[in-house]
Amino acid sequence: MRAMENLEYSFIIKELKPAEGKHFSNVYKIAEGKYRIKIGDVQILLQAGVRLNIAKYLEETTEPDGFILTTKQHLDNAKLSSISQHNGDRVVIFEFGSVGSGLLLVFEGFGKGNLVLVKDGKTITAIREESWSDRE
Repeated sequence: MRAMENLEYSFIIKELKPAEGKHFSNVYKIAEGKYRIKIGDVQILLQAGVRLNIAKYLEETTEPDGFILTTKQHLDNAKLSSISQHNGDRVVIFEFGSVGSGLLLVFEGFGKGNLVLVKDGKTITAIREESWSDRE
């Protein structure tokens, strides 16, 4: 399966806009690097490094991992205030709470991809932790 392009992310953001203002319900692990989040009545499939889309078919889930447990704890019933694409890149930011509150779920659709929960600029949990010479 080919990875989505930057322009495709801009279109999916428009499709996801109805989820804004709704509350986080749950997050599920489907397979390694593949998750589904439920916000209100909207099911969103997030496959790190590959794609992000509205899920119409709900695949079987696996046992929750540390990412799932920590994300559920921090986002429990949090309101999704905005969904945006970062600088036109393959990065989608789900902002929870009031705008500027600092609670973000960041989807990375490039390289191997990642899904990162950030609070006040600090990483709380991620499906893959990586370090580079200039950042972690």
